[in-house]
Amino acid sequence: MLYIGRIHPKKNLDALIEAWDAAALPEGAELTIAGWGNADDVAALEARLASAPASVRFVGPVHGEAKQALLEQARFVVLPSHSEGLPMTILEAWAAGTPTVMTAACHLPEGLATGAAFECETEPSSIAAALGRALTLDEPGWRAMSNAALGLARGAFSADHVMRRWVDAYRELAA
Repeated sequence: MLYIGRIHPKKNLDALIEAWDAAALPEGAELTIAGWGNADDVAALEARLASAPASVRFVGPVHGEAKQALLEQARFVVLPSHSEGLPMTILEAWAAGTPTVMTAACHLPEGLATGAAFECETEPSSIAAALGRALTLDEPGWRAMSNAALGLARGAFSADHVMRRWVDAYRELAA
């Protein structure tokens, strides 16, 4: 399981770590937290990790090939956020064929509708249930979610499709 993004209270990492500790997870499950943030928020995360399970690790900021490798190696990307605009992390995960666990605050209902994502609420019990569901999903189920994620990345969220929507919007405004 991978969280990748800004280290900030609105991302709800405390609840994610609490959920990870409480969830019924398969043997060998790991949660990797990768990201950046202001010094106080990163320090708070590091302090919280002192009492977290050993299966949770913080790797700091990642970029380029290292970021792509994390996205491709993850079974799921998790974003239990309280507030998002358009979370690029989710779109990047889908482009890598990685399904997601996310809140409604991610504003990407297409992921839920197509089966590319599991939904969770922001409280630890809901996050824990979604984590357990995701990490116990059988291989055919995971493969279907991965294919749905790739379908979104190659379809509704592809560069060509987004460009066409912008062109149409500008044409409509110009008219």
